[in-house]
Amino acid sequence: MSGEIGNLSPKQAEKLEEFKAQVKDILNKPSRDDYYCLRWLRARNFDVGKAVTMIRNSMETRKKMGLDTLITDFKAPEVMEKHYQGGLVGETKNGNPIWIDPIGGIDPKGLLRSARNKDIILTRLQNTERMYEELLPALSKKYGKRIEGLCYIMDLEGLGTKHLWKPGIDLFNQFSTILQDNYPESLKVIYIVRAPKIFPVIYALIKPILDERVRKKIQVLGQNFQSALLKDIPAESLPVHWGGTMTDPKTGDPKCPSLVNPGGTIPQKFYIQEIQVPEDKNLESQTIKKKFDLTFEVTKKDSAIRYVFKTEGGDIGLAVFLQIGSKEMKPLKELEKHNSHLVYEDGSFDCPEPGTYILRFDNSHSWTKNKTLHYFAEVIEPDALLDEMSTDLSIVDWFYYEFYNSSMENRKKLGLDSIVTDYKAPEVIEKYYQGGMVGEDKQGNPVWIDPMGNIDPKGLLRSAKKKDIVLSRIQHIEQLYQDVFPGLSKKYGKHIQGMTYIMDLEGLGTKHLWKPGLDTFIEFLKVLQDNYPETLKIIYIVRAPRIFPVIYALIKPFLDEHVRKKIQVLSQNFQSTLLKDIPAESLPVHWGGTMTDPKTGDPKCPHLITLGGPVPEKYYNQEPVVPEDKNLNVEVVKKKFDLTFEVTKKDSAIRYVFKTEGGDIGLTVFLQTGDKEMKQVQEMEKHSSHLVYEDGSFDCPEAGTYVLRFDNSHSWTKNKTLHYFAEVIEPDALLDEMSTDL
Repeated sequence: MSGEIGNLSPKQAEKLEEFKAQVKDILNKPSRDDYYCLRWLRARNFDVGKAVTMIRNSMETRKKMGLDTLITDFKAPEVMEKHYQGGLVGETKNGNPIWIDPIGGIDPKGLLRSARNKDIILTRLQNTERMYEELLPALSKKYGKRIEGLCYIMDLEGLGTKHLWKPGIDLFNQFSTILQDNYPESLKVIYIVRAPKIFPVIYALIKPILDERVRKKIQVLGQNFQSALLKDIPAESLPVHWGGTMTDPKTGDPKCPSLVNPGGTIPQKFYIQEIQVPEDKNLESQTIKKKFDLTFEVTKKDSAIRYVFKTEGGDIGLAVFLQIGSKEMKPLKELEKHNSHLVYEDGSFDCPEPGTYILRFDNSHSWTKNKTLHYFAEVIEPDALLDEMSTDLSIVDWFYYEFYNSSMENRKKLGLDSIVTDYKAPEVIEKYYQGGMVGEDKQGNPVWIDPMGNIDPKGLLRSAKKKDIVLSRIQHIEQLYQDVFPGLSKKYGKHIQGMTYIMDLEGLGTKHLWKPGLDTFIEFLKVLQDNYPETLKIIYIVRAPRIFPVIYALIKPFLDEHVRKKIQVLSQNFQSTLLKDIPAESLPVHWGGTMTDPKTGDPKCPHLITLGGPVPEKYYNQEPVVPEDKNLNVEVVKKKFDLTFEVTKKDSAIRYVFKTEGGDIGLTVFLQTGDKEMKQVQEMEKHSSHLVYEDGSFDCPEAGTYVLRFDNSHSWTKNKTLHYFAEVIEPDALLDEMSTDL
């Protein structure tokens, strides 16, 4: 039962009477009726004791904050009225008021320099008081039924790393706590639209203070959010910018700024105080040029070390070692880069044996730029661990668990139950998205061959939406579960539930380091792992080129450990290994079997396996994916500008993206061989980067100092503004964890 009037179980009705008896002294207003009481009970899952404590605490808070007279007595500062985003626009089809909050437009630092925390919170609470005292009673009268709760649309367009700022997050959490503790069940539903990639990180900082009932009301909508909103909201009650037909009553603006305050950057004329900074009293500080070691003597086996850190000046690497002798060290945790300049990083690791453990903070990938490290770390001995909460999920992992890994909910949102019959992939995907089914292995599992080295990532993403690329693969998997697995189970008289996956990397090169392409592949991996666990029985990788360990290093963090253990990288004689598992008649000749194309006799079976290849330009329907300028570094180039990288591992790669303002620019790559001597690795080539973004990558076959030289000497009288990003990608230590016969 929902716990609302007209939908109470006998036990809930009994709890209601019990609650009313215990708070009789509080129920001294007509508005504090059964509807009012049930809000407190639902917020505490009908635990009468907890609900009584909650409402009595709230009465104390109301006195302290003056909430009973807030509507008449409080006047918000001018900066709040002009620049604190959000506003009411209309009602849903059920009569609930709609509040739109373009939270991506908030200027947290400007706001906290222009108003006191208390005034910011009271402004929002005044709106909430008006809702309960004026708006909801009026709507209840209008619709002839009790209207409770708000439809809340949170627009995250513009949300970025600046919104990770701790004082801003802390203030948001403080207001959310007050709202939950004093206005339970205020929100009917929370729609989140235009959520950028940074959202999971910010949500991770907010989630711990959100009640479970509130979290369950959140719906994160995709690019076509407008249609979802219109199922709940009449078009005339929703501004055009969010999918409706409403325009501003004063100006006709589709965002209705006279109703919905857009926020925006706060002018400095409103500043009244200095910027807030977090207190780092409990953190140590260290300036790092190349490396910094934190050493711990662990005296008890099965202890643990936990840590927290942040950096100034950019990201940093972290590795963990156990010292074996006076100079020898055993790696326990591979070097991993952390964006600790954006958000605090924390973690822990086991110490299975006593000894000297070392946390190494590594800045060698950008040693020309010092980093300031703020850190805390400690050893926790076994007994003390019993007092800690045990979990192997980070907050961000929990975000994916709730919003991405809730498979049943995800199936509804993506329409997976009917995707086999209802979804039609674009022609370009059917013709150029590689892969296909060829037969069964000796255990009866279907065999899928993916000639991934042939994929044209840029061509595909210029010809199809990312959603279609992902959905077309999901459609194949649904066919597996709905048709192929049941058919094979019946054929072999046993339950068949996994696939043998052969990934052919012939043709894989530096072009496959292109970030948007890898991001799409990773997005599909997440969907696969979170919604179709144990789909893969085994993964054979064949014809792996030298660049593979570098590309694998970018993908590995998103692979479940269970999946990684199923990967086998095979050598040049891979055919004999495949034939141990797969009958020759189920394997095309090109991969070592005897099967040929049933229509043409081709040894690659192109009628069964789409081979991929370059996508013809006739399919292009959108511009290339480009990075956001805010994520790029900027340099004014008069004649030349050198970007220098210290590459410590052979067979690494460097990838880059850049654009210019003011005209074209040349790019050359060198390897420094002496103090002044440089060997040309890539000849100078002029790029029309003032017209289109340029991106690329190159191999670093040996360790050393590599220099990307941006050359403007051909037009040195005219400066160019360069926007760029470049990074070293080290190869993954594949042999340490992966089955291979290489």
